Amino acid sequence: MTKENFKSFLYLSISSVIIGIICGVCGSVFHLCTEFAGEIRADNNWLIYLLPVSGLAIVWFYKRFKISPDTNTKPIFVGARTGEGVNPLLSICIFFGTCVTHLFGGSTGREGAALQLGGSLGSLTGQIFKFKHKNNRIAIICGMAAGFTAMFGTPITAAIFAIEVTDFTLGMLYTYNFIFIIISVFVSAIITSLFGVHGMCFTVPDLQISIR
Repeated sequence: MTKENFKSFLYLSISSVIIGIICGVCGSVFHLCTEFAGEIRADNNWLIYLLPVSGLAIVWFYKRFKISPDTNTKPIFVGARTGEGVNPLLSICIFFGTCVTHLFGGSTGREGAALQLGGSLGSLTGQIFKFKHKNNRIAIICGMAAGFTAMFGTPITAAIFAIEVTDFTLGMLYTYNFIFIIISVFVSAIITSLFGVHGMCFTVPDLQISIR
């Protein structure tokens, strides 16, 4: 390993840990806030009547931060595939918009929000380290996986999912790049456990099967 490669490996290792910590903390708070918003909504059915007002508030908030209200996961996917930086303010808008939507009874999932939140935080870390496109691409994917881990408590699934949705070529799984994704997801998992946030569990009833 050359000096240049070692330096890149060291920076990516450190950034992976930082991404895991940041996404673990932000993801845990995001998880708790959405759950709390959902509980308030369940106890106050009248909040549904304020849903149109909350929608206008979200649009205003996005415009205040100069983020397009119809922004979806496309900037994250583009950044993960090309290394192009993602606006870090997107994470704030996603956090606010999703929590408000849950509070007033809107229909929104947490999968896309987790990818957007984690990806933008990963990109921010890459910008702080002044990564070039290749390494910034890895930082964004690490953020996506770490953010998904913080929301659902599934580090291995999150790592594989982040790779699949960003069209990471199969050959890259056998290089050291995959190490950084693994570092991020497990650091994120450790952080979320400290917050008392655990993965979603489902109980599957016993099935009675008879063959005649």
